[in-house]
Amino acid sequence: MNTNSTDQGSFSVPPVTLSPAQIKQCNDFYIVIGFLIWVFVILGVVGNSLTVYVFRKAASQTSTMYLISNLAIVDAMVALLFIPVSFSPNVASLATFYVAYISNIAYTLNQISIFFITILVWQRYVSVCKPHDTRYWTKISVLRGMAICAVLLAICTYSPGFFKYKVIRVEGGLFQASPTSLGGNTIYYYLHTVVVMNLVSYVVPVIIISYATFRLIQDLRKRNPLASSQTAKRDLTKSVVINVFLFLVLQSLRPTRYILLRLFNPYSKAIRCQGPLMYFAPFPPFATILNSSVNFIIYVLCARRFRKRVTTILLCKKNNVGPVSSSDGAKIDVIKF
Repeated sequence: MNTNSTDQGSFSVPPVTLSPAQIKQCNDFYIVIGFLIWVFVILGVVGNSLTVYVFRKAASQTSTMYLISNLAIVDAMVALLFIPVSFSPNVASLATFYVAYISNIAYTLNQISIFFITILVWQRYVSVCKPHDTRYWTKISVLRGMAICAVLLAICTYSPGFFKYKVIRVEGGLFQASPTSLGGNTIYYYLHTVVVMNLVSYVVPVIIISYATFRLIQDLRKRNPLASSQTAKRDLTKSVVINVFLFLVLQSLRPTRYILLRLFNPYSKAIRCQGPLMYFAPFPPFATILNSSVNFIIYVLCARRFRKRVTTILLCKKNNVGPVSSSDGAKIDVIKF
C-alpha cells in the first residue's frame, strides 16, 4: 500500500532531511509549547476541581451553579486529554495516535463543553432578561435534560471521526494515520466535516451565545451598579460575558483545523518537525486548553463571593458559608447536598 498517496485536492507531505540547526529549532519550539500547555493543563485541572468543590459544598445549589460545576468537570477532562499535544510529534508516533483517536475524544468533550457554555449563557439570559420564564428554564430537571441531550448530540456528531483514519505500520517500524474509505470520501468530508461539524461546533453556538450576551450586556448597562442586592447577580453575569468573549476568540481556530486536516495528507506527518503545519498544529488544541482552564481565573476575578470561598479553602479557614440563595432574587429548583 502506498501510504503517501493523496486524495484529489490535498497536499502530499514529502520526507524531509533535517539539519542539526533545524532539529534544534524544532526542539526549542516544542519545549516552549510543551511548557505552556502543561502550565494551563495544571491550572485547568486544579482550577476546575476547586470550582466543582466550591459549588458542590454549598448547602443548596442554584441552576447556574449546577451548570458551572458540570462545565468545570468537562473542562478538566478536556485539559487532561490534550496533554499529548505537549510532547514532540516525533516521539514514538504519538502524533499518529493523537490525530487518529485521542484528539477526537478530546474534541468530543470540548463539544460538550461548548454546549454547556451555550446552555449556561441561555440560562443567564432567561434569568436576567425574561424573569417570567425563569421558573421553568432554571429548573434543575430541565437543565439536566438539556445537558443529557447536549452530551448525546456531541457524541453523535463526533463518533464518525473514529472511522476516518486507520493506523498502519510504515517503513522503519513507525505508525502512520492513513485515511479510510470514509475519511477520504469527498461527499462525507463536505457534508459532515465542513457543514455539520462547523454548524454544530461553532456557527449555531456562536449565534445563540452572541445574541444572549448582547442582551445581557444591555441589561448590565441599565442596572444600578451601586445596588447591593444586585451585586452577586452582576458579578455572575460579568463572568459569563467574559467567558463568552474568550470562547468566541479561542474557538475560531477549529474550523481552520478541519480544512487543514483535509488538505494535508497525512496530517500526522505535516505537523512534525519542519513540516508545513509545525507551528500551527499546537495552537487549536492549546486554544481549547486555554479556554477550558481560564474560566476559574475569571470567576475569581469577577465573582467576589466565589473568590472569598476559594480563599477560605486555600487558607484552610473554617467554612462559614451558609446556604446559597439564587442571585436572581427568586426561589428556584435547587439540589440539596
